[in-house]
Amino acid sequence: MTPQLIVGIGVRLFAVWLAVAGAAGLGSFFAALSQPSTEDAAGFALIVPVIYCFLAAGLWLFPMSVAHRLVPKTRFENVLSVAPLELARVGSALLGLWLLARSIPWLGAVVTRILLFEAHNASFFNSLPLETKFYLAEETFRLFVGVALVFGSARIAELLAKSREQKSNETNPDL
Repeated sequence: MTPQLIVGIGVRLFAVWLAVAGAAGLGSFFAALSQPSTEDAAGFALIVPVIYCFLAAGLWLFPMSVAHRLVPKTRFENVLSVAPLELARVGSALLGLWLLARSIPWLGAVVTRILLFEAHNASFFNSLPLETKFYLAEETFRLFVGVALVFGSARIAELLAKSREQKSNETNPDL
């Protein structure tokens, strides 16, 4: 495996992260739509998630062109002894753990507050502003994607490796 292939796998994992961030960012759009005073700004709140999703698609489709620009071309003999499947699995698990590390503290604080308020017969969730409920939905989405990336890292690595094999077979039909 060449250094460019390792960077290519990293670029694809970054594309997954951008897609998750774009999908999670749609909560801001819906929060802006729900506020009558910010309906005009709702379109602006949609721009960033859409840009993230377009960038994710571009990076997913063209990881090697990015990798060749980031890492100078080397000889084909310059091979690192890393199994692509294992590298993709490690990368997927690390990306999932990062998403979990980002979401769990905030969700833990919200759940603690909900439990404290419910013990006093007050509804904490109902007292939250709508934009905070959307943010809670975003963080919950990140949590579920993080769990899927960590526990589904083997399947995701197979998908990454399969798409890489298909690309190499298209460029080298003799293989």
